[in-house]
Amino acid sequence: GQRVPRGTNGAVSVIGIAASFFGGAVVGLTASATFSPTLEQWGDMVILTIWCATLGVLGSTVDSVFGALLQATYVLESKKLIVRATDPGSDHLCGYELLDNADVNLLSSA
Repeated sequence: GQRVPRGTNGAVSVIGIAASFFGGAVVGLTASATFSPTLEQWGDMVILTIWCATLGVLGSTVDSVFGALLQATYVLESKKLIVRATDPGSDHLCGYELLDNADVNLLSSA
C-alpha cells in the first residue's frame, strides 16, 4: 500500500487492525463470561471470542472501504494535512463526496 496523510478516509494501519481484533476479542470474552460461566464450556468460549475478533476486523475493513470510496478526503499539500473541502487551498485526495463520516459509520454498522 501507499502512505497517506493521517486522517485520510479509508486509510488503515497495523495498529488500527490490531485494535479492531483485540476490541472484538474483548467483546467475545465478555459475552463468553456472561453466557458461559463454567470452564466446561471453554471450547465454545474460545470459538465465540475468535468469531468476535474476526468480525471486529471485518467491520473495521468494511468501514475503511466505504470511507475510501464514498467519503471525499481533501488535503492541504503544503502541510500534508487532511482538511475540510471548504478550507482555502485544499485539494481533493480521494473518494466521492456521497457520504459524510456519520453516514459511513451508520452504513458500516448496518
